[in-house]
Amino acid sequence: MRLSGLLFFFLLWSVACIEPVDLQLPDDSDNELAVVCHFSPLDTFELVLSKGHSVFELDQGAVEYPVDAQISLFSGGVLIDILSYTEPSSSETPPHYKASYFVPEEGKSYALRVVLEGEKVITAQSYVPFAVSIKPGSFTYHLDVLPEDEFSNRAEYELSFEIEDPVEEENFYHVTFYQELHNLIFTPDGDTLVQTVFSNPLRIDTKNSFLPLTPYIENRGYLFKDDFFSGSTQEFSFSGTFLFSKSSQQLGNFVVELRTVTKEYYQYHTALARYTRSLSDPLASPVLVPGNLENAEGIFTGFVSRFYAL
Repeated sequence: MRLSGLLFFFLLWSVACIEPVDLQLPDDSDNELAVVCHFSPLDTFELVLSKGHSVFELDQGAVEYPVDAQISLFSGGVLIDILSYTEPSSSETPPHYKASYFVPEEGKSYALRVVLEGEKVITAQSYVPFAVSIKPGSFTYHLDVLPEDEFSNRAEYELSFEIEDPVEEENFYHVTFYQELHNLIFTPDGDTLVQTVFSNPLRIDTKNSFLPLTPYIENRGYLFKDDFFSGSTQEFSFSGTFLFSKSSQQLGNFVVELRTVTKEYYQYHTALARYTRSLSDPLASPVLVPGNLENAEGIFTGFVSRFYAL
C-alpha cells in the first residue's frame, strides 16, 4: 500500500539534502567548499553550502555557511530557479539554500552553478532516475512483540519482497525501513492524546548473505546495484529488532522505502558506508569518498522513492 504525499515528505525530511553531513576524510584546505544536495520529486531543491571544513568532518564547530552565494539551477540549458538562503528552523538543521517553487521531475536532468565571491565557480550535473517499484503482491512480513524489560517491548521482524529490474538499464538502489509509532500522551484531565511519528531508519540485517549488498551507516539500510539480477526478478529478505515503550507507544505501519538512485549517489554513499566502518579499524585501507562537483567537495544528485506500508 502506498503512503500519502504527506508521509512521503515526512520520511524524506530525515534524510534529505539539508540533513547535516558529519563524516568525511581529512581536508587539506581550510578554505575548501562543500556542497550537499540530494533532490527528488518529493520537494523543491534544498542545498547546504559550507566552507572551511570537510563535508564529513566530525567536529563542525568552525563550520562557516556562506550567506551570499548565487546558486542557480538549469534544465536543458534554461535557468529554472535561483535558490535563496534560509535560516535553520531548529538546531538539527543547518543553514541552507532552497528553491522558491521548482520541484524536480522523474527522468529530467539538472545542472547546478554556485558563484561565491573570491572562489572558483562550482558546477555539477545530475538527474532524477525513473522509479523502479517493488513487485506487487511479493511482500511477506512477520513481526513478534516480546517483553524486553520493565519499561520496554522488543519488536522482532522479518520481511521479504521482490524487485523486477528493468531490462537494458543500469540501476542502483537504496532500501530503508521505518516504523510508525503512536505516542500516547496522558493529560491532567485524564484524556489520552495520540501523536503519530516515524522512527529514524531502522537497523536491519540481510538474510541474503550471498548477495552483494552494502550495509549503510550503522546498518540502517542497504545499497546495491543491479549487476547480479539485471533485467530479471530478485527476492530480498531482511530481519531486525527495535525497542518501544510498553506504556506510552503503540505500533502503527511498518514502512519500506525503495529509492532508485543515480550512479554517483550509489558510489558516494557506498564509500561513506565503508569510510564509517574504517573509523573503528586502525589497519583499514584509506577510503576515498567520490563526489561529482567541479571545484568543491560533496554531492549533487537525484533520486526517486517509492514507499510501502505493511
